[in-house]
Amino acid sequence: MSSGGGHKVRLIALVAAVIIAASGSPRASAAPAAASKPVPATVREWRLPISANTRAAIAAAAPSVPTWSRTITVGATRYRYRMVGTNPFARRKKPVTKVRTQIIPIALTFTGTGHVYDPTAADPDCLGGANAVERTLASPVFKNHSYSLAGTNLGSVQFVDAFQRATFWKFTKPSGINPDYHVKLSPSVLPTMNLSVTGTEINTPCGRMGLIDVGAFQGQLLSHLADFAAAGVNSKRFPLLLLSNVVMYEGTPSHCCILGFHGAIANPFDGGLQTLAVADYDSTQYFGGTRDIGVVTHEVGEWMDDPTGANPTPAWGHTGQVSGCQANLEVGDPLSGTAMEVTMPDGTVYHPQEMAFFSWFYGQTPSLGVNGWYSMNGTFTAPAAPCT
Repeated sequence: MSSGGGHKVRLIALVAAVIIAASGSPRASAAPAAASKPVPATVREWRLPISANTRAAIAAAAPSVPTWSRTITVGATRYRYRMVGTNPFARRKKPVTKVRTQIIPIALTFTGTGHVYDPTAADPDCLGGANAVERTLASPVFKNHSYSLAGTNLGSVQFVDAFQRATFWKFTKPSGINPDYHVKLSPSVLPTMNLSVTGTEINTPCGRMGLIDVGAFQGQLLSHLADFAAAGVNSKRFPLLLLSNVVMYEGTPSHCCILGFHGAIANPFDGGLQTLAVADYDSTQYFGGTRDIGVVTHEVGEWMDDPTGANPTPAWGHTGQVSGCQANLEVGDPLSGTAMEVTMPDGTVYHPQEMAFFSWFYGQTPSLGVNGWYSMNGTFTAPAAPCT
C-alpha cells in the first residue's frame, strides 16, 4: 500500500504452525517525536516467500473462500491466475458470491509510553468521536453506494464489488452474459485482540501514529493463530485485521512505512488455505493521498483479485508505489495514492483508492473494463507498458 513512491507489503506467511522470530531489534517506545518528517512519508514493500505447505494447499485446492481460476496467454507465455468469486467469463445462473468477512480489531499498547491504538476507541479529535471500526463498517467497503463512471451506471454496490464488475464490464454489463455478477462482503466484528508492542511513535497532522517492526508483528500474529481459530476464524472466511493509525517498518523506523498486507497461509486447524488481510485505518493525514479507507480498499481489492499472492503477470512498473518492475496481479500498487471520493448518505466523505483493471496487467486491447478504461476512475487509458 502506498501514497506514492516506495512500496507495499504483501504477507504470504510461512507455515502457520511455525512462529517466526522477530527480525531486527525494534526501538523502544519513547515520547512521540515532532511531526517534522522523522520518517519518510512513503511506503515500503516487504514480502516472505510462500511456504511449501502453503504452496501445497494452493495446489491441492484446499478449502478456502470461493475462488475461480483461469489461464490467459500473452505472447508466448501462459499465466494462470485465481480470484475470489465465480468466473465472469462463463454464463452463470447465480453469479453472486457472498464472503463472510470478519473484522478483527487489533489494539496495540506501546510498552514505552502506555499509549493504546485501539480501532474500537472513540477518536474525538480526528474522527468526530467515531472509531475506526465504526467508520469502516459504515464505509463504501461494506455499504452500498451508486457508482456512475462517465455516465455508465455500475449499480448500487459495495466499492470493491463495483471495481470487480467494472474490471470485467464486457461480461457484467446489462447486455453481458453475467449482468447480475457480484462479489459481496458480509461483515461481522470479532472481539478485539490486545497486543503489547515495542516501537516508536510520532506526532502527525492529526494525533499520533505508532510504528512497529513488521517481523515482530507478524510473529505475534502467528503466535495467536489458536486464538483466531477459537474466535471462529476459518479458511472459508475472510479475516480483515484492522489497525488504527499504526504502520510498520522493516528492522528500523527509517525503513518505514508498511500500511497493510494480504496473503494466504496453510491453516493448521482446518487443513484449508486461509486468506487474510491487515490494513490500517488512517486518520492522521500523514500520507497525503492515502487516508481513511484507502488502505482497506487497496488490500481488499488485492485480496479479491490475488487471494494467495501468487497470480503472475507480465512485468510492469514505474507507476504508483512501484519504482522498479513487478510481475504480479496486485491491483492497488499501480495507483497507490490515487484516491476516489465517495460521500455516504450521512455526509461522511471517504477516499477509497482507485485500482487497475485486469486488462491493464495483461495488455488486452480493447479493455474488458468499463468505458474501455484500464482503471476504475479512468486514470489508465492504455495497458501497462513492458517493464525491464
